[in-house]
Amino acid sequence: MNTDIFNFKRFGNYLGTEIRNAVSQFGYSGLVCALGSLVVYIFVGFGSLASLHGWSSAGLAPRFASFILIMVSVLILAPKKIYGGITDKKAGSVFLSIPVSTLEKVLAMVIVSCIIVPLAVLIAYLSIDGILCLIDRNCGSSLIVASFSGLENMLAKIGELPEELAGIQSLMNPLIYIDDIIQIGLVFLLGSIFFKSSKVAKTILSLMVFGFACSMIMTPIFFHGTIFNVNIQNDAEAIDFINNVFGGFFNHAGLIDTISDTLTNLLLLTGIYFRVRTLKF
Repeated sequence: MNTDIFNFKRFGNYLGTEIRNAVSQFGYSGLVCALGSLVVYIFVGFGSLASLHGWSSAGLAPRFASFILIMVSVLILAPKKIYGGITDKKAGSVFLSIPVSTLEKVLAMVIVSCIIVPLAVLIAYLSIDGILCLIDRNCGSSLIVASFSGLENMLAKIGELPEELAGIQSLMNPLIYIDDIIQIGLVFLLGSIFFKSSKVAKTILSLMVFGFACSMIMTPIFFHGTIFNVNIQNDAEAIDFINNVFGGFFNHAGLIDTISDTLTNLLLLTGIYFRVRTLKF
């Protein structure tokens, strides 16, 4: 492979440096995030004591809500915290002077901010939550155990769906959402290196504008000649209508989701690459 574009040894050394940089930039924030389950446990317990109801252990619901909030926050904030500084002249000039290729820089950025950091927080959070539930049985199931139980129940419900809609079961595989999770990180990584200020706010605003524009374009096309022109009298007719209109999607839901996410992620990666390649001061 052309060493000017990609060199495994050089990339490995650079990736190690970037991981250490991520620990320096996001280590304390990541630790706070990983302790989220314990923070919720203490908050619920002391809140109950303050209201004179005695100690109350945090159940699954508040710990799960905290988990979702924290993991989304990590995907949003980690790229900004670790790489947002490269739009500044001083930090950006140092970044540009690093003797590795643009491809290697982009791959390291993506691997660190969109995979390694979120995965590290995820493992730490679930481990602490599991230990907490072992110590205090009143907390109920740990998030890991509850997730498997919830998946089993969901698959059982899917099994009760009409045969025409059974294809949606492919969407119940947790692995199919890995690319969606990475996609969040890629979006905010691109925003962090594209905007020079208010990076998160401007990225979210851009997403809202993009979503609104897509909705304005697709909604009339999607609904024209279908829902508004159909007279559904009973459940059987409703199932037939859904199968006729959306049958192709339900039968290939997993494949469609994977293809659309892959294309979106490739577009985001392309945007990140060209932003890094054209970065100048």
